[in-house]
Amino acid sequence: MSAPNPSSGLAGLVGGPGGYRGGNGGTLATITSGQGPGGGSSGFYAGNASYGTVGATSNYYGQAPAGQMYGNAFILPLLGGSGGGGSNAGSGGGGGGGAILIAASQSIQLNGSISADGGTFNFNGSASGGGSGGAVRLVATSLGGTGSAGSISTNGGRTVSIGTYAGNGRVRLDIYANNFGGTISGSLSQGFQPIIIPAAGQGVQLSIASVAGAAVPANPGGVIVNPDVIISAQQANPIPVVVNCSNIPLNTEITVKVHPANGRT
Repeated sequence: MSAPNPSSGLAGLVGGPGGYRGGNGGTLATITSGQGPGGGSSGFYAGNASYGTVGATSNYYGQAPAGQMYGNAFILPLLGGSGGGGSNAGSGGGGGGGAILIAASQSIQLNGSISADGGTFNFNGSASGGGSGGAVRLVATSLGGTGSAGSISTNGGRTVSIGTYAGNGRVRLDIYANNFGGTISGSLSQGFQPIIIPAAGQGVQLSIASVAGAAVPANPGGVIVNPDVIISAQQANPIPVVVNCSNIPLNTEITVKVHPANGRT
């Protein structure tokens, strides 16, 4: 499910299944940025896309900005890579790598390769941006592989003319027993939470239920002149804050930040 890589054309390359398309090339009036939340900006030396890592940018060549990182380590929801920016030197951006989910009730044996690499528009030393790598998520009780034969790849594409690379994608192993001896390229996280695809209305939810025993409204406004919770000035420290969550993987760190109305945090 890597992004296609044809030899010519002004239209941005199509991303792999679940990935985003690259920006269009051509003239200053027609070029576009890469599609997706981490799409690279358009320009003569167009920007590379980002996903699990930020795409590289060459200041020496005045390369357009790379896209921003997005998504999360759990790859929930399942998102593919973003497209590289189009160039007014006449080439479209690389497409983003695809999004792959493999779930098994028992084990997965990987002796071959799984690829969700980003695309590169390789035509006459093109100056368009590379597509970012996509996503690979494996869910099973165990993962095995024969020696180093297996591989999982979510590499980013590149801007051919100046040799800078787009950001890598994400790899998530929701595996109880990991015996995989192959290679993995991408922003990797490991754990075991068997949520495969959340049901409608059962996505990740996080809210503050109460502060110092006072219930927080279901839809807090966060307006200073009309506080959602009023705490007595005599309230002793520490002040309990109750947080409710659902469908968040076990052992996920949750941080609560408190900002005063005036002054520094």
